[in-house]
Amino acid sequence: MGVMSATDVMTRIPMVGPYDTRTFYAVPMFDVIIFAVLIFFAYRWRHGVAAHKRLILIASITIVDAATGRDPLASITHLPYLNNIFTQFYTVLLAGFDLWYLKRIHRVTLVAGLFSIVMLLIAIPVGSTRPWMAFANWMLGMAKAIKG
Repeated sequence: MGVMSATDVMTRIPMVGPYDTRTFYAVPMFDVIIFAVLIFFAYRWRHGVAAHKRLILIASITIVDAATGRDPLASITHLPYLNNIFTQFYTVLLAGFDLWYLKRIHRVTLVAGLFSIVMLLIAIPVGSTRPWMAFANWMLGMAKAIKG
């Protein structure tokens, strides 16, 4: 569903903030990848309650940027990474909870949190590369062919 939505937006809107739609296409695609990876491991480790809960929480935090990236926050700030900082603040809060409750940061919080943060921060730089543009153009062409 996320891939279809992102591709549909790419067919309708030429620019998303300061970015070309094909460059910005990396953001929702990376969100889908992060969410899928974290949910896969949450399902795989569903019997380890602490790990499972943390993976589900971080996966959910990752896809919140779809909601918070919209107006009015985006139009008020005009800062491209503020949305990621806002949403990933909750991952930092989870690490703070781990420190308070466990007296250490849970391994899953550390690894999944860093994975999520790093992936979100490299989305736009990756979206600016030629291979990504070729992929986005291919997806755009397919979407336009399907839409008619």
